[in-house]
Amino acid sequence: EFFLQADGANLKGYIVYDLGFGEGKRPLVINCPSVCGMTPFDYEVADRLAGTGYVGMVLDTYGEGWFTEDMGKDRDAALQRMMPMLEDRAAFRRRLLPFLQYGRAHPMVDAGRTAALGYCYGGTALLELVRAGTGITGVCGFHSYAIAAKPLGPVQKGNPSKVLLLHGNDDPVVPAEEVLQFMKEFTEAKVDFQVNFYGNASHGFAHPTNGGPSYDPKWDRRSWRD
Repeated sequence: EFFLQADGANLKGYIVYDLGFGEGKRPLVINCPSVCGMTPFDYEVADRLAGTGYVGMVLDTYGEGWFTEDMGKDRDAALQRMMPMLEDRAAFRRRLLPFLQYGRAHPMVDAGRTAALGYCYGGTALLELVRAGTGITGVCGFHSYAIAAKPLGPVQKGNPSKVLLLHGNDDPVVPAEEVLQFMKEFTEAKVDFQVNFYGNASHGFAHPTNGGPSYDPKWDRRSWRD
């Protein structure tokens, strides 16, 4: 674990790799957590990535590594942390970008091969990394949230990052119309992107804490393979 000071916050990070794959540099994959923050599931995702030869990381945009595994009880507390980031994308980026910079500078990371994945609010985060022009190699969002909002401007033409969105066809939080707005923006910029829709899948289908009753192990497994 490590901490970064950014935007007046003490942000927690987690980084992991498996020396069983040797001591050479390897690609970095950053996990951007959902509205629930840095849950145990998010650490498990990073560990899973490390177990397949990547450097796995989990980032924190709330401060002090705050998280909840009970959205029924902590919904207001979670939203009080998430909404200011969605409303002030410049501050959001000030908290996101230092993690990418930290990862690129890590001795085990091949700085030319970096990626991010994210769940819900984490999908918003990874699209900010793309729109900010960081040059991140690729990103993958699971049931991503607020994907069409671009208060700091649309993605620039020729942006080299590749984007994969994995989305529930029955998502009531981010309906297909919003996904089409994202597609229009990224099509006009000629960005390499792909969107997969999963039938009868709702918001949170791939994250047991974030999804609650909408979590579906079948779609979790299949989307991870995709």
